Parts: sequence; structure tokens; C-alpha cells
Amino acid sequence: MLAGLALRAAMVAEAPRYGYAWDHFEVLGMGLVAAERGLPRAYSASADALPTLRGWIHRDGAPVTITRRGVYPPNYPPIATTVFWAQSRWLDAGAPDFLANSPYTRLVTSLAPWVFELATAIGVGLLADALGATGAVALAAGLVTWLAPPLMMNTVVFGQYDALALAPGVFALLAMVRGRWLSAGVAVGIGLLAKPQGLLMLPVAAFAALVAAPTGIGAIARRGAAIGMAAVLTVMIGGAPWMLADGLAWVRRCYRMNLFEVLPFTTLEAYNVWYLLGLVAERLPAYDILSSTAVVAGLTRDAWGRCLLATALVASAALAWRQRRRPGLAIVLFAALWLWSIFVWPTRVHERYILYSVPVLIALAANLPRFRPAALAVLLLATMEHGWMIWRSGPALGSFDRQTVQRLHDERFQAFWKDRPVTIEAAKQGPKPEESTALAFDRYRESRRSTARIEWALTLLSLGAYAWAVLAALTLPRADAHEPTMTGPRAL
Repeated sequence: MLAGLALRAAMVAEAPRYGYAWDHFEVLGMGLVAAERGLPRAYSASADALPTLRGWIHRDGAPVTITRRGVYPPNYPPIATTVFWAQSRWLDAGAPDFLANSPYTRLVTSLAPWVFELATAIGVGLLADALGATGAVALAAGLVTWLAPPLMMNTVVFGQYDALALAPGVFALLAMVRGRWLSAGVAVGIGLLAKPQGLLMLPVAAFAALVAAPTGIGAIARRGAAIGMAAVLTVMIGGAPWMLADGLAWVRRCYRMNLFEVLPFTTLEAYNVWYLLGLVAERLPAYDILSSTAVVAGLTRDAWGRCLLATALVASAALAWRQRRRPGLAIVLFAALWLWSIFVWPTRVHERYILYSVPVLIALAANLPRFRPAALAVLLLATMEHGWMIWRSGPALGSFDRQTVQRLHDERFQAFWKDRPVTIEAAKQGPKPEESTALAFDRYRESRRSTARIEWALTLLSLGAYAWAVLAALTLPRADAHEPTMTGPRAL
């Protein structure tokens, strides 16, 4: 534990220079909105209420202060918004002399996520033990999780709060494996109150209720009802102050807006199938290669992503169903494949979403060595995903655009005609738009050359590791009636 804290403290010291600053500013701004309006009324704040913060960033290797206005009103569920509110009040973020993105502000905004990261690590150790790992292996699984670079970097370097959903997700999974359905529902509800990604556990809960022992429609219905009612009551009770103040404003802001109304890109630095398509597409001059609303074969890329994800959901359930005589293993196997599929197939996926599969894969790999190569690959991938702002040079994938080409063409046009008489012959020799496009694209490709090689390697690693895990699940021997099986989760 002390080693993990020491590593996190070291990252905090360097985060203002190497970390991602903008989410840090946003979180403090959301907390300030909640503090100024009153915490229960944070979700009715309009864009006009967004604060302006001063803070440090590093530009050309030197620290400079900037003034930045918030981009989004509070759009995290109540638990996260409460954390943001407490942090902003602690830091007095509204004070005239306040400066964001210092080591101290990074430390304060990391403390609450660290508690959830520790809880996640403890949950992984308990989950590995529940699946049948020895005490030493279960302890190792917990330690690997606690010391996993992407878990540490998510909070300190990226300024994000995915641990707030990871911890209840892991404990919900543990409760399902142990057959504690009411506890599982409470944990699912806490996840929904923490981050929108809490939704990812709903298919896991449904599959667990279906596959657990004893079988039969009545037992399945009782398990499903227990999880569902406990989750709904948890959300209703936990969200009551916000619903009494502003009705369902927090649901609309945190779920509808986040899922359907922002960031219409196929991939947001996530090395998945859409990133691979983008890498292929950028080999020729093309615009809007990452637009998720573009229509391909009669459907938008968003729709194709949803179709692929639905297919992956069914395939993951089918693969895990083969292990139904070992229900605890089947539940964890489904969770691992499903949470990984969330990163691989849909559009609008952030690089951080790979983190949601990491704890479950570690617990699974602790019990089944065949999944260890995939787990190691995901740890490496997640580390690189959380550090792209450190290692990447040059422009991002898909940043070749019409405006850049037009600016270059205007510059060439003005340079050509400077001090040159206007004649028909000269006009024939002037710069052509297609020449400017080719020149701008050559510059773009050259500036991305070194980064593109790394991105190709990471994307192929990502998809290759996913394929490995699917194949490992497909070839995993099934228990039969004569084989001893682990005790399944009990009914209510």
C-alpha cells in the first residue's frame, strides 16, 4: 500500500507539467458551480453559469498562467458532483487569487479517487479468492491492481474519476459471485450514482441472475427482482436531494447528454476498431474520418457501432454461458468480455474506457493462466492510453481538415501573385487547389509519421489481445455433470 501511495505522490508532483490539464479545470469548475448554486441545484445550471478559472499550464516547456472558461455544466452523477463540490470548497476555487493545476490542487482532487482505487484493489483480491485462487495469488491480484499504472494515471495524470465507478462495479461483481443479490443491487445503484459508466454493470447483473444456481424461472426472477429493486432504491434514496430540488435534471444531464449529445467522433484516442479504420483512411487525403454521424452503407457510424456492440454482447454471453456449470466463473468471464467490448466496438469511446476491463481481467487471469497474456497486454495498452499526452508528438489522428488546406492555398496564392503582373499566362501557372491539398496532406503525414507507427502497434496490440481473450474463452473446457464444480451463487 505504501508503495502505491509513494508512486501516486510522485505522479502528483509532475502532473501539472505532464498531465492532462483540461479535465482538471473542468472538474474544479463543476464543483464551483455546485458550490455557488447549492449542491442539489447543480444540474439546472445553464451554460451562462460556467465559471472562469485561472491556472497553470506548460507551454513550450515553461509554466504559464491562463484564464479558461468552463465548457460543460455539471454532468457527472451526484456522488461525483459531491466530490467536486467538496474539493472546490476545500480549495476555495472561487477566490480571486486561486490558481488551478498546481501540485496542491492535483493532490486535493486525487484524494477521493485514491480511496476508491484502494477499494477496487481490495475488491479484485476478494474476487480472485471467491473464484478459487489461493490466498497468495488473490493477494497478488489485489497488489497488481493497486500498483497498476493506468489506475494511478487515471486520477493523477488525466484528472479523471473512473475509480468512482470501478470500485462499486467490482464489489457488485463480487456480490453476484457470492450470491448476495441485494448487496449486488446496492453496489450497482452506487455505481449509477457515481458515473454514467455505472450503466455497464446492468448487462452483467442480468446475465448473473440468469446463470446463477439454482436454475428455474422462479429463481431467476427472484434474483433479478432483488438486484433491480435494490439498485432502484439506492438510486432513488441517493439521488433524492437532487430530484427534490430539480426533478430529473441530473438524469437528463448525466445520462442523456453524455451518451447522445456530445463529442460526435468515432473514437476519442481509443485504440479500437474505429481507430484502425481511421489509420487506414488517413493514408489518403480525406476529411472527417472520425465523424460518428457520417453515413456508411445506409447507417451512421454511430448506428454501426451500436450494432457491433449488440453483437459483441450476445457473443460474450454465449461464450460465458458455456461455463454455466461454474456460475461464478461464467459471471466474471462475461463481465471481462463485455467490459472490454465496450472499448473495442462502439463509437464515441474515450481512451480511458479500457480501464473498466482491467480489474476484472486481473481477477480472471489470477485463476486462469490462459488469460494472463491478454491481461498483460491490456495493462500495457491502458498505460499508453493514459499517457498519450506525454509520448505523442505531432497532430492527432483525423486532424487533417479543410481549413488547414484552405489556409495553405491562400498563402501560396498570395505569395505567387505578390509583385507579379496579372496575366492569363501567369494565372495558368498559379497554385492549384489540388496541389495545395496534396502539399498540406504530405506535411500532415510527415508530422504524424513517428506517432502513427506507435498508434498502429498499439491498435494492433489492442485488437490482437481482444481476439486472444475471445479465443481463450472459446477453448476453455466446459465442466460436465461428472466434473467437480465450484459452488454456484445461491438463490435468495
